[in-house]
Amino acid sequence: MNLIDRALIYAAEAHPGVTRKGTKVPYIFHCSETAAIVADMTDDEDVIAAAVLHDIVENTEHTIDNVIFICCLCTFALPPCTCLWGL
Repeated sequence: MNLIDRALIYAAEAHPGVTRKGTKVPYIFHCSETAAIVADMTDDEDVIAAAVLHDIVENTEHTIDNVIFICCLCTFALPPCTCLWGL
């Protein structure tokens, strides 16, 4: 499983049952759509994974420290977390 797939799984688990505003579309579609837009600009997996993860701190109970520890240090490499600071 590559870095982007792992980011998508983590994002889906962080947004259980959440839908896009005013729709019944699962929120994870926003994360994957954002990743697709970024993937059109770069093939850097770290940047694309950060795009997938960009709303976790804003829209969930996860703190940036939690994302860095759980997501980046345990599940991923550190670079996606450094990218998150810029998103």
